[in-house]
Amino acid sequence: MVISPLETDARSVSGKLELGASINARGETTLTQQYHSVPFHISKPYWDGVTLLVQVVNPTAGIFQGDYMESRVSLAEETAVLLTSPSATRTHTQRNRGEQRSDDALLEQSFNIASKAWLEVFPELLIPQAGSVFRQRTEINVAEGGEIYFVEMLAPGRLAHGECLAYDRLEWSFVLNHAGQPVAIERARVEPHQSCWMLEVPGWQQVFYGAAWIVSPSLKSLPKEIFSDLEALSDTKSHLGVSRISPEIMAIKFLAESSRELRRINAQVREIMTPFLPRLQSTPRKL
Repeated sequence: MVISPLETDARSVSGKLELGASINARGETTLTQQYHSVPFHISKPYWDGVTLLVQVVNPTAGIFQGDYMESRVSLAEETAVLLTSPSATRTHTQRNRGEQRSDDALLEQSFNIASKAWLEVFPELLIPQAGSVFRQRTEINVAEGGEIYFVEMLAPGRLAHGECLAYDRLEWSFVLNHAGQPVAIERARVEPHQSCWMLEVPGWQQVFYGAAWIVSPSLKSLPKEIFSDLEALSDTKSHLGVSRISPEIMAIKFLAESSRELRRINAQVREIMTPFLPRLQSTPRKL
């Protein structure tokens, strides 16, 4: 991923997060490289005997116009990391709305997983507030034999404040490379006043979006009935679809009518997949 830092003013931040994990003499995963600057902060890592839990915290009030964030996570062979966050990420209203500006809030993140390494990325919701603009670029590189369970969740806005699809623009790009080859590329630009149909379901007042990207050699032996079990999670308050990209790669996309339903379906997907991905047994511990 090519990183192009943005110019920021006195009210903006340009933060970086760099994490590297390796195996120590006891066979435990430890962080052998860690660097972070505002708005990134990490809690003390916790080894539960199977996976190293690392919580990434934003100690500021959220993401503001002009903020630039760069995150790089690299896992060596045999390591296992669960990367999570204890609270939702909020994007704030732009200053001087309506003007042409080049200082959109931007997050560029990359994840590099070596062979026989495991990474689970399970953040909290992204909540775009009214009048906000946010761009996110994600690149995932998984070596042959590596594993990842990568989750994203998006809220329609601050519903408690009467904001639903009131943000100005969201842009995100996603690239997944496996064994040195690109296997999935997604790009989206959502402007609710022009493309609200992308996040609407007839009969629902609002729509929460979630996705889980999974790469693992264990998926080669996944029973066919698992796909039926996953799709059976759909009901009147949630919709789910599964795509088998290759024998080792699958994508699960889901829509829910509320944040509670989104968390429920997320939990049920993890429960169904845990017998085949045992490290999903590790549970994120909140601060």
